[in-house]
Amino acid sequence: IPLVLDAADCRLMLPLASYLGFCILLVLSLSVLNPKKAASEAPIIGMAILLLSFVPMSNVLFPVGTMIGERLLYIPSAGLLLTVVSLFFSCWRRGACLLWIACSLGIWRCALRVPEWKNSTSITTADGLTQRNSARVQFNLANVYLQAKKYDLALETYQRSINIDPTDHDALPLYHAGQILFFKGQHEDAVRYLEKAVNGFFSPLTIQEEEIWHDYALSLWFVQKPEASVLHFQKALAINPQFTKAMNNMACAAGLGAITGVLPRDYYQHAINALDQAVRLEPGNVLYWRNAVALMSAGGDESRAAATWQQLVAMDPQGATNPPRDCSWEFYFR
Repeated sequence: IPLVLDAADCRLMLPLASYLGFCILLVLSLSVLNPKKAASEAPIIGMAILLLSFVPMSNVLFPVGTMIGERLLYIPSAGLLLTVVSLFFSCWRRGACLLWIACSLGIWRCALRVPEWKNSTSITTADGLTQRNSARVQFNLANVYLQAKKYDLALETYQRSINIDPTDHDALPLYHAGQILFFKGQHEDAVRYLEKAVNGFFSPLTIQEEEIWHDYALSLWFVQKPEASVLHFQKALAINPQFTKAMNNMACAAGLGAITGVLPRDYYQHAINALDQAVRLEPGNVLYWRNAVALMSAGGDESRAAATWQQLVAMDPQGATNPPRDCSWEFYFR
């Protein structure tokens, strides 16, 4: 949601109207106050509950460091309802019928809304289908589609989230859209999205930075940019030196590039060293052993390939069914 940056923004009318409404309720509550009638104290008590619970968290007196969500508005809402209902009966004794109608409408709305809170998927889907102009809500809906393997819907929704935020500050919609495009074989488009993602902002609590650099590097290989691919794999490993997925895929890129001649020959030994390190970190990962055998065989190092294959057969006979002929890439959605 774009920030309010100047007084000419028409969205300022909403908080001004809210504060004006609070002032009107306060004046009305004071006007009906009568020391001789205990019931007349209800409106001003409601206003006290509203103000004392709302003002400290309103960011007016001091920054509270959190968004004002529904979890912070339960107590102020109780005060507001007490004030409104009390004033209603004080000013119009015959308003019970209208009050019951309002309560009935509220119950009906709750009956429609409560099933949507069945679980995180149902509430995310319900909000995503109604709040089409919120980048965050659309991003969450796209995550639901991605988990359900509805890749076309997920891509469309990620792109909608990106279009709502034209500054491309949030890296995660760009990253996931790039992943889907890569999975669908649209590598040029994947590179375009992932390049923006590595320059965007994200929370390390949701995804590790090395994952974004890794997938960008992987997509670069498939658009015939092997040197840039290896370079960005190295950036991912600089962030996380024990990132075995990056070691494996960098080894495939460097090894295949050296064997086919698109990279200098010394890249071949770098590839073997990367796989050796990956195997040491995850000795039970059959994929890394098989890739080492594939690269050694393709590079003409038959003796080392045979010795490595025998080690794999001894370690995991089921995983060593047939000697590999090509390097296998490691990719999965986050």
